[in-house]
Amino acid sequence: MLTLLNDTINRLYPFYSSACLAGAALVSIFFGLSDRKGIKVFLIFLSVCSIFASLFFNIFSFLKSGSFSDFLFVFDKLQVVEISIILFSAINILLLFSIYNFRKQSFSKILIIFQVAVFLITIFILSNNLIMIFCSLALAVAGIFQLVTLLAGQSDIRTESEYLVKNQIIRFFMVASFSLIVLFTGFSLIFGVLDFKTFVQIVQSDKLENPLLRTGLFIIFTGIFTYLFIFPLQSAYIKLIKRTEGISALIIWFFYYPAGIFLFLKLFDIFATFTGKNIFLNAALYFIALVCIAGGNIGAVKTTSLRRIMSFLFLATLGFSILSLAFFSTRLIESAAVLRLIIANTVFLIFIYFPVYSIFLEIERQKGSDSIENIRGFARNNKYSGIILILILLSFAGLAGTSGYIVKIIFIQPFIDILKAQTAGWTGSSFIILNYTGSIAAIAGWIFFAANIIRMLIYMVRSPGKAGKILVPKFYHIYILFFCLILIYTGIAGLMELTGSTSILTGIPVFSFNF
Repeated sequence: MLTLLNDTINRLYPFYSSACLAGAALVSIFFGLSDRKGIKVFLIFLSVCSIFASLFFNIFSFLKSGSFSDFLFVFDKLQVVEISIILFSAINILLLFSIYNFRKQSFSKILIIFQVAVFLITIFILSNNLIMIFCSLALAVAGIFQLVTLLAGQSDIRTESEYLVKNQIIRFFMVASFSLIVLFTGFSLIFGVLDFKTFVQIVQSDKLENPLLRTGLFIIFTGIFTYLFIFPLQSAYIKLIKRTEGISALIIWFFYYPAGIFLFLKLFDIFATFTGKNIFLNAALYFIALVCIAGGNIGAVKTTSLRRIMSFLFLATLGFSILSLAFFSTRLIESAAVLRLIIANTVFLIFIYFPVYSIFLEIERQKGSDSIENIRGFARNNKYSGIILILILLSFAGLAGTSGYIVKIIFIQPFIDILKAQTAGWTGSSFIILNYTGSIAAIAGWIFFAANIIRMLIYMVRSPGKAGKILVPKFYHIYILFFCLILIYTGIAGLMELTGSTSILTGIPVFSFNF
C-alpha cells in the first residue's frame, strides 16, 4: 500500500503545485452556494493553505527532483520562478479580495473561480506541447474573464454605470479572444501543416527558412502583441482598469499580463534564432519599445485618475522589457540578461503595485473616487504609512539603494558601454544608430517615469486642504512595510553585487543567474 502511494506521489511530479490548487478547488465546490460567514472563513483558510502548499512544493520538489521534460510538459528553473510569481500574486490578491469583498453574496463562487484560474495558469506555465499551451492559455483567460465579470456585480444591468462596466469588460475580452484566435491560427499552421509539436523542435529543425514556418511564427508574435494591449491597442485595457471593481485591476496586471509574458518566454529561443539578422525587425522592436515607454509616460501625465496613472506606468514598464529585447537584437546584451530583465521587471512590479495600489484602493473606498486630489496631504496626515509609501514610490522611480535603481541602471549600462566604445557585436552604422536611439530612450524614459512618480509625491506632501484626513488601517502599515523592506534589502544587495561584492541576499551573484 505504501509502495503504491509512493509511486502515485512520484507520478504526480511536477504537478504537486497544481494538485494542491485543484484539491482546494474540488473541496470548495461543495460549499460554493453557501453565504454563511463561517463557510467563507473556511474557504479563505483553505485557499491560503493550498497556495502556500503549492509555493512550497513548487520550490522544494524542484530542488529535490530537478528538471522534468516530456512531449507535453516541462519543469525547469524558469517554470519554478514563473509559478512562484503567480502564486505570490495569488496570495496578495486573495488577501485584498477578502478584505473588500467578504460581504458579497457571490464571495464563495468567486473564490472557487479564483482557485481554478490559478490552477489553469500553473498548467499553462508547465505546458510544452503546442496544443496544451493553447488550450491551457485559453481556459486560463476564460477563468480570468469569469473572475472579472463576477467581481463587477450582478449579471443583470440596472444602471448606466453598470452598463459601462459590463461594456468595458466585454471590449477587453473581445480583444483578448481575438488574440487567442490569432494564436490558434499560428499554432494550427505550425502544428497542422509542418507537424511541429513543441517550440524546441522548431529551434532544432532544419526548416527555419520555411515560408510557412515564418508565417506561422509571425502570426503567433502578432497574437502576443495584441494580447498584451501594447500601444496603440491600449484603449480597452485602460478603460477597463478605470471602470471595473478595484481588485480586477490586480487580476489583469498579475494574472492576465504575466500569462502573455510567459507565453513569449516559451518562444524566446525562436525569437533569439531570428533576431539580429534583419535590421527591419530590430528597428520594429525599438519602435514598439519607444512608443510603449513614451505612450505610458505621456498617458500618465495627462490623467488625474490614480488607476489610469498606474495603468499607464504599467505599460511604460512593459516597454522597458520590450526595450531589453531590442537591445538583445542588436547584441547590446546577452540572452540570459534579457530573461533576467523580463523576470526582474515582472517581480519588481509585484513588489511596487501591491502596496501602492492597496493604499490607493483604501483611499478610493473612503473618498468615493480615484482622483489624484484624494492623496493630497496623505504623507502629512499618515506619517508612518506616508513615509513607507514615499520610499516605495521612490524605488519605483529608481532611487539609488533600492531595487528600482538596480532594474533601471541595467538599461542604462549599454549606453555607458557605447560611450566607452566597449560594446561588441555591431555590424554596421544602422546598428550603431539603433543602439544610440535605444539607450537615449532608456535614459529619457527613466527621467519621465521618475517625473510621474514625483508628481504623486508632491501631492502626498502638500497641505491637505479640502481633501481631509484619511484613516489607514493598521494592517496596511505592516503590509506595505513588508514590501518596502524587501525593496530596500534587494536594492542594497544589488548595489553590493554591482560594486563587486557577493550578494548579501542569497550569497549567489544574482546578475549571473541563468534560467
